[in-house]
Amino acid sequence: MRKTFFILFAFSLLFVFAACGDDETSSTTPTTTTGTLPSRYAVEIPKTLKGGSTTPTAPRRVKGLAPESMALQQIKRDVAQFEMMQKQVPMQFVLVDAVMPQLLALIGDKTEVTATNLTMTITQSVLDKIKDLMGEELYNTEFAPMAGTMLNQPFPIDPITYKKLSGDPLYDHLIVIASTNEIGGDSMTIRWNNAKTKVSILNTFAFSGVETSQLCTYDDTKKTSFMSFKDNMGMSMVMALAQTNALKNGVLIKSTTKMNNGGEYTYETVGMADDDGGYVEMFSTSGSDKWGYRESFDGLGNQTGYAFKGPTNSDWVVQNQFDDSTYYTEDTSSYAVAEVKVTVSGLSAECDFFLVPPGTTTIDETTTMLGSGHYDGASMTNDTSWVMYWGDESAASTALVFKSEFNGTDMTFSQIVGAAVSVVPAP
Repeated sequence: MRKTFFILFAFSLLFVFAACGDDETSSTTPTTTTGTLPSRYAVEIPKTLKGGSTTPTAPRRVKGLAPESMALQQIKRDVAQFEMMQKQVPMQFVLVDAVMPQLLALIGDKTEVTATNLTMTITQSVLDKIKDLMGEELYNTEFAPMAGTMLNQPFPIDPITYKKLSGDPLYDHLIVIASTNEIGGDSMTIRWNNAKTKVSILNTFAFSGVETSQLCTYDDTKKTSFMSFKDNMGMSMVMALAQTNALKNGVLIKSTTKMNNGGEYTYETVGMADDDGGYVEMFSTSGSDKWGYRESFDGLGNQTGYAFKGPTNSDWVVQNQFDDSTYYTEDTSSYAVAEVKVTVSGLSAECDFFLVPPGTTTIDETTTMLGSGHYDGASMTNDTSWVMYWGDESAASTALVFKSEFNGTDMTFSQIVGAAVSVVPAP
């Protein structure tokens, strides 16, 4: 009974967090107050990119010459997926922080431990952290009425695994929290380094035939986030963000979304934004048709410039002149997010992998890293999801692919013979 109650408690929080995603003025700060895990797990999103829907839609066509907002709405949909994951993370971080002393006591001098009988006591400190995450108003209306009955009560936790990683060039620790039932299950895998400057969060979810996977990484040194999303209904999305202005929550952003909604559609979007406005450029492709959209906007989302091109247009048709050059530029290469878009072929089994220069025979702390990714067992042919590349474009085609495996004591690395890396051309 108590386990059921704890599960409902956790999922009710996730629902509350997810339900608050449409308020463009609200701030979802991607930080936690836990001591075990990194305090920041993603870049801050400007308010101008919030408030999007996670429901995919087919691209609208230009009706006459009316300058409809299309690129901004698409990037907001991509960001909404990113935000949805962000809101799930803090509660899991609070949980990990609460049980970490028990895990450390169990692991001793071993490198891995799986616990199936841990409990989390809902102390006043835990409730205070939940209140900080939810905000006082939402906490008082949605959670406070049940908080009194939970105080100082121990609740069983789903199986949780903790590993000390040895030899991993990026991360030193790994936590897996998983639960299953008769209609599905979910899991969260968290990796982080000792300095708490790098974190990777993988979420998988299965419910009544619907399956989704989300991968999110954050590098506090480079101030960059990378996210990939997939489901089994024909949608995938990969997005990279770089923080440019902490005061105004400025970001450079690049994303690719693929979907099957009565047809195959691909959206390629790049731009920059902060709380005061921004500019985005998008190409949407369906079959042989390719449409382009350029849009600048102010802090309220009002359009300040608009241009488009259709399948038969060689030049951009400007419908609303770009008068403000604060964000707008025709050279979108200046919006690079420190990575070239690549795809990896020749992978045959689920694995985490690294991209390294030719001649590499092993991976350690001195290895030059060109990129990393996760393969979920599905084909990655022409799919940029699950891989981030930060090397030079010219080095991609000769890069080697090494997989990482845990042998019970250390991380081991071996080359995946036959795997190849190729650059995806810009739209």
